[in-house]
Amino acid sequence: MNTVAILINFTSNDLALLENTLVDDTYNNIIENFSKNLSLLSENIFISPQDQDQFNQSKVCQALSCGYKIIESNHEIKTLKTLFEKNKTIIYFSNIFLLFNLEISQKLLSIHKQFLADYSFGENIPAGLCPVIFQSSIFDTALQSNEEIPDELPMALSSYIEKNINKFHVEIHYEEPDLRMLRLDFSAKNLRSLSLIDKVVKESANSSLSNLSKLFKEKPQTLYHFPSYIEVELISECDLNCTFCPRQYIENQNNQLNEKEIEKIITFCDQGLGDTHIALGGMGEPLQHPHFEELAKKLINSNSTKSLIVETNGINLDKIIKLLEAIEQDEKEKLKIILNLNSLKNYTTIHGQDKLTLILECINKLVKFLDNNNLSHLKKSVYLQMLKIEENEDETDNLFALSDELGIGFILQKYNTYNIMPQKRVSDMTPLERSSCWHLRRDMTIKANGDVSYCKQDVSNKNIRGNIKTKNLNKIWSQQQSSWVKNYQQKLETNPNCQSCDEYFTFNL
Repeated sequence: MNTVAILINFTSNDLALLENTLVDDTYNNIIENFSKNLSLLSENIFISPQDQDQFNQSKVCQALSCGYKIIESNHEIKTLKTLFEKNKTIIYFSNIFLLFNLEISQKLLSIHKQFLADYSFGENIPAGLCPVIFQSSIFDTALQSNEEIPDELPMALSSYIEKNINKFHVEIHYEEPDLRMLRLDFSAKNLRSLSLIDKVVKESANSSLSNLSKLFKEKPQTLYHFPSYIEVELISECDLNCTFCPRQYIENQNNQLNEKEIEKIITFCDQGLGDTHIALGGMGEPLQHPHFEELAKKLINSNSTKSLIVETNGINLDKIIKLLEAIEQDEKEKLKIILNLNSLKNYTTIHGQDKLTLILECINKLVKFLDNNNLSHLKKSVYLQMLKIEENEDETDNLFALSDELGIGFILQKYNTYNIMPQKRVSDMTPLERSSCWHLRRDMTIKANGDVSYCKQDVSNKNIRGNIKTKNLNKIWSQQQSSWVKNYQQKLETNPNCQSCDEYFTFNL
């Protein structure tokens, strides 16, 4: 029996992304080096493409120089079990790793062998730098725990084990410097990852963590890509007067975006990476927009919209039902609803209006609509959101129980002062060491009057990047890069006051 085998298992989508993106001869050399380095881990190399004919005709196949064998299966666990018949250890790659780091991988393999692990992985290693390692004993260990790993899992086997880590003998490798706060992804499984890989490759061929850290320190713009999250304030008005909302501290004008401005946002997103999430929120209540369904339908029908998130007080949920009735199934799957409900005991005090009974009726009506129209699975995309503040800190259990009873999700949101409101938070989650701002790197905020704010914290519009009515969104986003670079270098903006902001570490999508 062989001791160690290598398995590269990738989908047809992974291969298509590589084929459509890697047109430079540089990548042929990278793939050749990847395959040569594999031989230093094991000569027993298997490739399991989802479509063998597609693989055989690909540039990836031509570039691979190792003596690999094809194993015909598009089923991860069955493929692993087949290889375990003649191999005890499988070094598993979930794609072609363009930034494969041999040194880290050898360390991981050494740890795995030394401690006879069922499974080993890099604790803080970005995806796409080193593989994970499975031992044939993993299935025996599951049986000893009176469980069996099913052939059909809703996730990758590695994710399943890491979520059930106490049931297996798992070893990890930790490597300095720790770059986890950057959420790096070199998996090459989406255009955002490939965009990052392309920028890194053009700057350096060395994928050690120390070299990557140095690169990002010298050229933070390497980390800057198309926005993944755009918050769109459809309308500036809201019928409620919530104590946690900054609308009460700023001058409000009755503004709303129109169809032409929404189309500009869609055109901008069409030039992106295909993973931009649009959130209808801001200071106003999106469902109060007189043309909500029409504008929301345009956004959700766009191929460049990954998901459409509607953050609402829940008063006009009938409009969500009408939207669901008007869109196709694929678009329904892209819709996410966040219901802001912060109290069952003190709703009127916190939200400024006695609307609790009405809102609960509206939520129940939406849930029943989903149940009665074979859309029950969409309840996983509906969330009750609670902002944990001093006025409701004892209601977390009750609000969670309500979401559980309704069969919808639950979000516990941190309080945001926007640097202009009194502090109401119950607990301080601010990291001890400051990191760069996620929102400057990945988010764009568009107000109901068309202004693009410096960031979501600039609710008073003191530092406007431009207005979508008169300025190109690409230019506005390019302008934001210099703000991100300065922030990464800890040169913090004073207007708005980044130093006093505690939202920099929160992450949207």
